[in-house]
Amino acid sequence: MANQSNDREQGKIEGQRLHVSIVQPDEYKERDLRAQETLAGWAMPMFLAAVASVIITAIGTFLILKQVQLTRTAVQDTAKATNAVLEGNDLTRRAHRPWITLDLTPHFSGPYHDGLHMKFDFHFENVGPTLATGVSTKTALLCQRVDETPLAFRTRMSELIEMWKSAYGAPDNHCLAPKAVGTVPFWETFMPPDLIVKEFLAGHLGADIIAMAAVFYKAADIEALQCSWRVWTLGHMDRRNFIAFIPIGRSLREEDLVAQPLLAGLMHHEYPSLPSDHDRA
Repeated sequence: MANQSNDREQGKIEGQRLHVSIVQPDEYKERDLRAQETLAGWAMPMFLAAVASVIITAIGTFLILKQVQLTRTAVQDTAKATNAVLEGNDLTRRAHRPWITLDLTPHFSGPYHDGLHMKFDFHFENVGPTLATGVSTKTALLCQRVDETPLAFRTRMSELIEMWKSAYGAPDNHCLAPKAVGTVPFWETFMPPDLIVKEFLAGHLGADIIAMAAVFYKAADIEALQCSWRVWTLGHMDRRNFIAFIPIGRSLREEDLVAQPLLAGLMHHEYPSLPSDHDRA
């Protein structure tokens, strides 16, 4: 009896083991299937969420770039507005600064030994509304050389301006009030080889004479040194016609002489401020 009972219990145990071995793989498959179905159910929402994330990131990036562009535009507009204000202030300041113009009156031209003697006056006037200080004038007569091109002659005039500027040293108390006029008498004698004589008309000898004048001055609230300069070609009237040369061997009076402005009329330059006499000491 005992043996039969034991065999019966052993058979139940073996049956349970067989049941587990048969049933357990099916449960795993069911669980795996349920997991796959769950994942499949979440696949579309996860895809939509990823797409939405990409779209939101793209929109955010676009908005950031747009903000950068707007900021850059605002900075540029601010810079332009600042420059406009500075230019307006500069124009206002320059509208209230002194302006000095130049003019020339020839008085005499005539022979002197083998050369030519000339006399004339330079006039300078402050047409600006404020006082000009440190006023200094320079004058010269030039004759174009035989082998000198017009460009080389103009370069020589510019170099003369630079030389005058380097020699500037007028005292600050030398001033010119608004609407005030100053006069600088000037005379010059040209002798060969500086005097270049040419035949302009049949049997008429003459010379190309260029008069040049510059005035250096200072303006309040402007550090740069101001320079106004002008160039004239000297000629004479012959039967009411202007002849652009000075005849040799013939005396001419004021009513016969003419000073014709060259280049663009009155020229104006600004230079960096030069050290004063006190600074040089």
